[in-house]
Amino acid sequence: LESLFGKYMTSPFAALALHNWELAYREEEVGPSSTFGHLVDHMAVSDVRAKPQHVERLVTTDQRGTCGGDEVPITDHNAVKVTFDLADVFLEPPWYEGGELRRDRESAERDETDVEAAIEAWVREQLGRPSL
Repeated sequence: LESLFGKYMTSPFAALALHNWELAYREEEVGPSSTFGHLVDHMAVSDVRAKPQHVERLVTTDQRGTCGGDEVPITDHNAVKVTFDLADVFLEPPWYEGGELRRDRESAERDETDVEAAIEAWVREQLGRPSL
């Protein structure tokens, strides 16, 4: 029974690895997210170009009796807030069909409005909505 539980607990990580997804942060970076002192709340990215820029644990639980004074635990897990830098994701978008592709961040930033327009057009196309 114990080995089955181990497989149950680790199977999501095996599935992520199988499909080349990577964890956005590790326990060493953010600390525990459960009341029992372990990181159990994870985020994963399918594109390594989506780089976490800021990872922050928001304390919303009592870490085994650490809350004191005015602090009141509201759940049995801490929240984890992550800010991603997606600039590199949009440098060579697979859906981009016109013009020369931007090969570096500097050239993409110079022409940011074209990138934003291309993203908006692609999203509208996916949603089946015409441009404004």
